Parts: sequence; C-alpha cells; structure tokens
Amino acid sequence: MINQGHREIAFITGTADVLITRERLKGYKKAFAENGIPINENNIRLGNFTEEFSERQTYLLFSSPHVPTAILTGGVGATAGAIRALRSLNLTIGSDVAFIAIDEWPMFDVILPQLSSVYRDPEMIGRESARLLLEIMRGAKPRKTVIETHFIMRESSANKVHTKKKA
Repeated sequence: MINQGHREIAFITGTADVLITRERLKGYKKAFAENGIPINENNIRLGNFTEEFSERQTYLLFSSPHVPTAILTGGVGATAGAIRALRSLNLTIGSDVAFIAIDEWPMFDVILPQLSSVYRDPEMIGRESARLLLEIMRGAKPRKTVIETHFIMRESSANKVHTKKKA
C-alpha cells in the first residue's frame, strides 16, 4: 500500500494482549519506518476482533480530519465490520479506499471486489502446534516458531491513492 502512495493507512484489529496483534502492529510500524513515513497514531485502532468494534472504528476514522486512503483489518470479524461501515458510507472498496484483510476467508475471492488478504495456513498451524506440544510432553523446553504467511493481491488493493471527498 505504501508503494502505491498510501500514507493514511488505517489498521483495525484486536487487543494488544494477543501476540498476533502485537506482531501485526510491529510489522505495520516497521513498514512506515523503513519508508521514512510518520505514522498517524489515530489510524491505529486496537480493541477486539469483533464486527461491531471494527464497524464503529471505521465510522470514526472516516469522520476524522485525516481520512484513510487504505485499511488493514486483522481478523475476519474486523474485516466484516469495516466493509459494512464502508458500504454504509457509500465508499467503494478498491477505488475509494484500498483494503487488505490480514486473514483469509474462502469467500474473499468471490465477493466483489475480491479482497486482498494475508493467508495463514490453518492446517500447518495445527500440525506445528501439535508437534510443539508433543515435544514439550517429551520434556523439551517450549520454543517459539514462525509459520510463514503470504500475500494474495486481489482487486481491493490494486489501486493507487484515490480518495472520495467528504460531502
């Protein structure tokens, strides 16, 4: 998104008490830092992964002085809430606002516009979790492991910066 000219990128996700949220936030901040772009802290909305939280935060973001040109959502619930709010605001995902869901859902490639997402393989996560638990049960010390993700580019994030003016 930064490479497409976006600077006001909202990040809506769950609580910082959850490791995955902290890691996602670290990546968000790192991307801005590596590109020498100051972060608008108002664009970071941590709370919970529910549709209701994300919908409310999206409305608040789009009533602020610095309207986001792009949104990242962490979790399927957060994605649904943000989409609901954007549609209610008559904003078109992919042209008025770029959108990436940090999680994949089977419907993301069939809804319109198709949603760009970050894919985490649930089977691989399950296998690795079971393997680590078995190691611990056999006396090994707990250790951290990282499972790779990959980005799936679709219509929702293919645009360059373009904003719809507030009425």
